[in-house]
Amino acid sequence: MTIAKLLGVLLLCAFFVSGCATGPRYSYSQQPDSANVEGFSRMQGPEDGNCVIAIVRVDGTIANFDASLPGYIWPAHQERLFLSPGMHTLSLDISQIRSEDVSSGSSAERIKGVSSVSNKPTVTTVFEAKHIYRFSANWAGGNSSFIYLTLWDETSGPGSRSEVQSWRLDSNYEYSEEDIPD
Repeated sequence: MTIAKLLGVLLLCAFFVSGCATGPRYSYSQQPDSANVEGFSRMQGPEDGNCVIAIVRVDGTIANFDASLPGYIWPAHQERLFLSPGMHTLSLDISQIRSEDVSSGSSAERIKGVSSVSNKPTVTTVFEAKHIYRFSANWAGGNSSFIYLTLWDETSGPGSRSEVQSWRLDSNYEYSEEDIPD
């Protein structure tokens, strides 16, 4: 067996084994006094931010909950994450990618550059019993060095939501320029 094949087999085995070693899945089920974080259960507009947000962990336990996906509705996804009332620490994954500088002049338009931002913050906040929450995150674009993350209370509906807490995060802005066929 060649070294490349051996390394490939070892890498594949490590991939499968590491999936089992990541820990238990967060499994708090709905209770009469649960707080809940809404996912993208409706078409999201600009008021819901322009970044993708995933709740990766709740209090150190794996959640992998898609909290925000601007503009899209996917039929097969978890619509809400139930939490016991009280303080929780959430590990998030926030990101956005934008294609820029579209140039034409040839038979096909080409994307000349791509901007991306991302942050993996850990936030701690208090969730009240029987309240409905939603996260939003905005990146202004360009060379912006910040992502603004907000936790909203939408218990009375999205139209009358109130801000619970907000954070200003480093956007880890990156730009790469290359010709990519559209």
